[in-house]
Amino acid sequence: GGAQEFYGVHADLTVLGKILGGGLPVGAVGGRHEILNLLSPLGPVAQAGIFAGNPPAMAAGLAVMDALEDETAYADLEARGARLESALVRAGIESGIPLVVQRVGSMMSLFFAQQPVENWSDFQRSDARRWAAFSRALLAAGVYLPHIPEEAMFVSLAHSAADLDRAGALAAEALMGMRIS
Repeated sequence: GGAQEFYGVHADLTVLGKILGGGLPVGAVGGRHEILNLLSPLGPVAQAGIFAGNPPAMAAGLAVMDALEDETAYADLEARGARLESALVRAGIESGIPLVVQRVGSMMSLFFAQQPVENWSDFQRSDARRWAAFSRALLAAGVYLPHIPEEAMFVSLAHSAADLDRAGALAAEALMGMRIS
């Protein structure tokens, strides 16, 4: 059910992107029959995509769906997301550098800010220079963050507790190094 189930949303139409295929170019549309039946070949609305039916992407999508059928998958993702969030928040506190981690399940964002980022004005008050220094330090250590702070980070079922602990420790090192410089 994803965010719709989590937030109690009953959408007429749902569009899913790359996350469905584990990052490969795949998308899906779901919705009520009367709306979906408007799409060709049943209806007058054409729908096409450059990667439509791409075999590797479809195989990846099926593998993701199979993994998520496991009853423990979402609880595991929640726990892994919470583990990394906790490490990042702790690293910020210990370094004395203000940062905010905003998380839902396994998706999170990190901002160098005094308060949660809820809109564009809040985002513009966050420290993009610190983000750049932080992401460069982690990249040099082998931890890949989004290249810009506007994009979310994702924890996956492939990330082990050791991976997350290592990322948290490297984040703490990077923040301490930023404090000194």
